[in-house]
Amino acid sequence: MNASYRPRILLVDDEPDTRELIADALRQDDLAVDTAAGVADACARASETRPDLIIADLCLPDGSGADLLERLRTIAGGVPAVLITGRGDLQSADEAWRSGCADFLTKPLDLTRLRGTVRRQLHRSRRDRQRRDLARRLNRGRHLVQHRLDTTCEALTQAYRTLSRQFLRQEAVLRFHRQLLLCQTDDDVFRSLFEFYAERRQNLFGVAMVCDENAELQMIGRFGTPGPDNVSLCQGFAFSLLDAVLHEPVVMRIDPQDHPSLFPAWLEEHLEGVTFLCVPLVPAEGQLIGLVLLYGRDGQPFSDDDVALWEMLAPSVALRIQGNSYAAGDSNAA
Repeated sequence: MNASYRPRILLVDDEPDTRELIADALRQDDLAVDTAAGVADACARASETRPDLIIADLCLPDGSGADLLERLRTIAGGVPAVLITGRGDLQSADEAWRSGCADFLTKPLDLTRLRGTVRRQLHRSRRDRQRRDLARRLNRGRHLVQHRLDTTCEALTQAYRTLSRQFLRQEAVLRFHRQLLLCQTDDDVFRSLFEFYAERRQNLFGVAMVCDENAELQMIGRFGTPGPDNVSLCQGFAFSLLDAVLHEPVVMRIDPQDHPSLFPAWLEEHLEGVTFLCVPLVPAEGQLIGLVLLYGRDGQPFSDDDVALWEMLAPSVALRIQGNSYAAGDSNAA
């Protein structure tokens, strides 16, 4: 998005005075505001110009704000929305949240709060868009690679031999690479990886992510001793740190106390004593295919030795995951 671009807001309310009041407040933030009085009018305007954010009254003369969002998903895709209503009852709140809106405000509106909500939602949308664009750029070459499984296996074997010469005395690392050569699936790889490192550190948890066919990172595994955290918590940790990894895809330590802005408020109570080690899987420069996120809860930070170890392991793991992808593609083709 260029620097001169003005985010466009679609404001839907059947009260002219309310529309004018909100529109004037938003234009103070250099936002382009289109207005509509009902569902049909809003759909027509969204068809002409796709909005970056929708603000709609929950109760409209020709339908509800929830109905509007459902129709606009077909017209404008996944545009975030803020619903407003003059009723502060639980039924209205439940209807709003079930519609999939990003936020829900009650009248009389606090315009300062509304403007803050709009800024946050626009920033979040811009950040998500940049993250997806960056992931696609990093993975653009992945689908153009013509090497077949034998080429990948050769590269993996060469990486193993190189590491063996350099770290001959590190018996544990060599044992892991022997196990890695036997792994047939991504799950085998990540399970062996976690079990290998769990021998070095107690109270260890992990999340494994791999790019899907759309170059989007998806969580495929959770690990932990004695058991993994729940799905919501693992996703919260992983996606909070994803921007940092995509910006600089290298092995890195992250302490939440040093980077509190990376994490949403609902995760704060789960971050006590937690430290993270992010391990991007990059088989070749500019080609991110997965991510391993490790974390402990004992307040013990990851050391320089930990970083060095994972810098050594990550390329081989990445090649193995890439090899599994090629093998799956060959199997499907057959």
